[in-house]
Amino acid sequence: MFLKRGQGAFEYILLVGGVLLIVVIVNVILKSLIFAPAVSNVNGSASILNSLSNVSSVNLTAYANSFGGGGSTGSGSVSCSSDAQCSGSTPYCVNSTCSSSQGGVGDGCSSNYDCLSGNCTGGFCAAATPVNAAWLSVSLVSPLNNSLMNVNYYGFIFIASGSSSSYNCSLYVNGVLEAFNSSTLNNTQTSFSYSSLNSGVNSWSVTCSNSSLSNSSQTFYFTQSSISVFSPANNSVSTNPNPGFNFSVAGSSSTYACYIYMDGRTGGNYHAYNTSVLNNTPTTQLLFPGSTPNIGNGLHNYTINCQSNGQWVNSSVLYFNQAFQILVNPLTPASNSVSTNPNPGFNFSVTGPYANGYKCYIYMDGRTGSNYHAYNTTVLNN
Repeated sequence: MFLKRGQGAFEYILLVGGVLLIVVIVNVILKSLIFAPAVSNVNGSASILNSLSNVSSVNLTAYANSFGGGGSTGSGSVSCSSDAQCSGSTPYCVNSTCSSSQGGVGDGCSSNYDCLSGNCTGGFCAAATPVNAAWLSVSLVSPLNNSLMNVNYYGFIFIASGSSSSYNCSLYVNGVLEAFNSSTLNNTQTSFSYSSLNSGVNSWSVTCSNSSLSNSSQTFYFTQSSISVFSPANNSVSTNPNPGFNFSVAGSSSTYACYIYMDGRTGGNYHAYNTSVLNNTPTTQLLFPGSTPNIGNGLHNYTINCQSNGQWVNSSVLYFNQAFQILVNPLTPASNSVSTNPNPGFNFSVTGPYANGYKCYIYMDGRTGSNYHAYNTTVLNN
């Protein structure tokens, strides 16, 4: 009985040992198949991490997009905000999605590259910008806006610039067509002449056109100043030894300083002046106030120049013939008479424009100049 029990225990031990052996064998097999590759993967991962430590930054979005993942707005689509996020077969960022084709007018875009028209404006594809589109602009050069203009100046200068070589241009003064030029050259200063301006404020503008375009300039305003001379009238004859110069000046100021110049004088070498000439009011100014003038008989020219606030307006050059007369009437000795007086008295009278102060000289037998026989410096008129 005891022998049978010992045999059974031994068999049990053998069975347990066999099971343990099988477990060990299975464990070894599993370790070689599973844990060794895992260790290799861990080592590989460590190597990758060491490499990444040398990179300053990683574009994770681009990395994800390269695998088709992340930011997807639909099956196989990739969201974007710029072309840099799109590549390969879908290089265009259209409507915030990487696309294989460029967008049409109205589609969202991030750059001109995304649009068929090549024109991305305000984040949307717009129509293509026309190449060599027709255009025209007109600019005024002179007279400047709000300027003071002299009556002797009538040149209106402008420039027409555009895509054509020439234009038809028209001058409007105070809203009325006054002149035109049918061959105005492109981008070239061009002048209109006009000579019927009104005193005071005037306006001017220019309109240009060709077969397909028309455009107008701004409207400029200027004040036309002028001097009207009443006497001595041009080419008149004056018998007054001190003719009064009667004139008026019209402009934008209330008063003017006016200067009279004769026979080519300029600058400060004037013959007379008046610093309180009222605007648009006839004024008479004598030459050499307070003294006897010294203008001789013959032809004279003169101008009247007026200024206010540094702006000058000049009259044209006018002419008059000074022809005042001094008449001497010899009384005795009479012509062809016989005198028995060893010192005959010379009796005469003087008629002229002056009340007194005539200087009279008597010459005999051909004497001239300072070689007179007698003189009187206080001969009264008439």
